[in-house]
Amino acid sequence: MIRDDNRGLSLVELVIVIAIIAVMIAGAVIGVSLLFGTEARQAAAKTESQLNNVKTEAMSRYSEYMVVRYIDETDPTKGVDSPGYYAVKTAYTIDNTSDLKRILQGSEYTRIGSKKVDIEVNGSDVLESDGTNYLKIEFDRATGKLINCEMDSVASPGDVDGGSLGGTEITLQKIEFKSGLKTYTITFDKFGKHKLTTS
Repeated sequence: MIRDDNRGLSLVELVIVIAIIAVMIAGAVIGVSLLFGTEARQAAAKTESQLNNVKTEAMSRYSEYMVVRYIDETDPTKGVDSPGYYAVKTAYTIDNTSDLKRILQGSEYTRIGSKKVDIEVNGSDVLESDGTNYLKIEFDRATGKLINCEMDSVASPGDVDGGSLGGTEITLQKIEFKSGLKTYTITFDKFGKHKLTTS
C-alpha cells in the first residue's frame, strides 16, 4: 500500500532553510568584500611604509619628498614594470654648504596599487587613475612636521622627479584607500604624525 504523504515543509522547516540560505549569502558577501579589500589594504600599508621612510630620511638629508600618483607608462629603468599607483621618493643632498646648492640624488619608485584602488585626499580630491594629477608630501627636516604638501595636475606623464612640480598647497589631513566595501585611512595630525585605520 502506497502512502500519500505529500504535506511539504512545515513553517519551522521553512524558516530553518531560509536562515541557512541567509547565512550562506552573508558569508559570500563578506568573502568577496575581503577579497576586493585586499588591494586597498596593501596600498595603504605600502604608502604608510613609504611615508615612514621619507620622514626618517628627510630628517637626515637636506631634502626628500614623496609624490603619489598613477603611472601608466612602463619604464624598467625606474622600476616601473607595470601601470599602477606609485610612491616616488625624491632625495637631495647639499653640494656646497655656503650657498646650500641642492643636488638631485635620484628617485625611487615603489608600486603601491592598481586601478582597482580608489585613492582620495582629504575626503574630496581623487587621485585620478589616468595619471593627470598627483599628491606631493614633504616633511620638515628639523621638526618632522608636514610642509609643502600639494595636489595638482601633472604637465606630462614623466614629470615626477627633479623638483619640477609646483602645485596648489594643501593641508593634508587624510588619505583614503578604497576597494570593495573596505576603506583604509591614513590620518595626519599637525605634528606630521600619521596612523593607519580601517573602516
